[in-house]
Amino acid sequence: MTEIVTDRSRVLAYKRCKRQRFFEYHALGTGLRLRKLNLPTSIGTLIHRGRALLLEGMPLENAIGITLSEFDESFHSKEIDLELNEDQLFVYEEQKAFVEAAIRVWYHIQYPKVNGEYEVVIHNDTKMIEPEINWYLTSPKLGEDHITFMSRPDSILRDRSTGAIVVDSFKTTSYNNIVVYNEEGEQVDKNKYDDQGISELIAVERLLGEEVEGIRMEFFVKGVRKKSAYTLPDGTKEKRKLQQSFLVHPWKKDLGIGGYEYACQWQWNDETGALKKLGKGWNRVDIWKEMTIKEWVDILLKDNYGELENLFVVPMNYNRSLEDIENWIDQTEYQERRAAKHIEALKSLEPTLCGPRESETGKTYKKWLNQFFDQNREHCYQWGGWCPFVGICWEGEKTTSSIYEKREPHHSKELELFQISKG
Repeated sequence: MTEIVTDRSRVLAYKRCKRQRFFEYHALGTGLRLRKLNLPTSIGTLIHRGRALLLEGMPLENAIGITLSEFDESFHSKEIDLELNEDQLFVYEEQKAFVEAAIRVWYHIQYPKVNGEYEVVIHNDTKMIEPEINWYLTSPKLGEDHITFMSRPDSILRDRSTGAIVVDSFKTTSYNNIVVYNEEGEQVDKNKYDDQGISELIAVERLLGEEVEGIRMEFFVKGVRKKSAYTLPDGTKEKRKLQQSFLVHPWKKDLGIGGYEYACQWQWNDETGALKKLGKGWNRVDIWKEMTIKEWVDILLKDNYGELENLFVVPMNYNRSLEDIENWIDQTEYQERRAAKHIEALKSLEPTLCGPRESETGKTYKKWLNQFFDQNREHCYQWGGWCPFVGICWEGEKTTSSIYEKREPHHSKELELFQISKG
């Protein structure tokens, strides 16, 4: 009998594209990742980190100091995965300023709301902030491989007024398209039936032995990185890829005699609904070159509080029915047993789980890989970028190519199974 391990990311990868699941979590043993630093993922992780430190009760400046130190460590250890004409130093400075601004804004806008309504649950003398929860998907049966699901909710909260348990989930997103409206103008939360919410709900109930009242989703709209008009120091303009956020790139207009004015948006709707735009003389600036990020956020808090509030979307808490939970467990168990069975079959031909181009077993391994972990061509371009494994699938790369490296497991259960020491 062996142990099958999975998590929410694996489950979703299998549903999205089975070949992506194979390359990301199984190829060469631990799976693969791009050798260069993935910018959106890294920035999201660092903002999560700063938020977690604040929830633990750490002072703001200390939390920022630790997060930016980890930012430097991460960005100095690897080359950033950028377009050929992008300036690595500029992106480094921009993103460092953005991470600091995001953490400061969350502290001033969201922390008072979260802390006023909830308290962080303490379990076994530990605050439940990003706790690792390993739980059996189903009760282990004699002679059958058991499935361990690895969960890590952002935090577990308790409602101060009712005492109810709430699972906290924080996400960064490029666009504010979280809450949409139907034809009747009613608000629709399209994330309320997601895999993360249901898996973390089960995990927390198994850990605490208490019913979870709801899942609290919180989204931070960080803006997309895309090319925009950019004014160089000599006054000339060029197209440059920028983080589309006034936290780092507001508009500025010189008013003469040392005066100036800043704006958060290029265009907006006034109180009558009419579309308004900034006029001539306004240019986007790198705010970290004009003042400290603390000074800029203080100005925004004073003059543009509403704009800062709009960066956060918090839908109504939601729950999941017992029927929904039972269905999800049945479906996930079947999927993960099938995936594990297919991995073992591939291992019987190629124990290293190499890519099809490296296989020395002839066509059989490639045929099985095609049958067990087929390619979903509809998801090669996702979330504004190409799948990391487009190179292997379509461009002749191998799993041993220099653009890839082995994925570093981050769950303790994985580290244990792969016999990898932490740190």
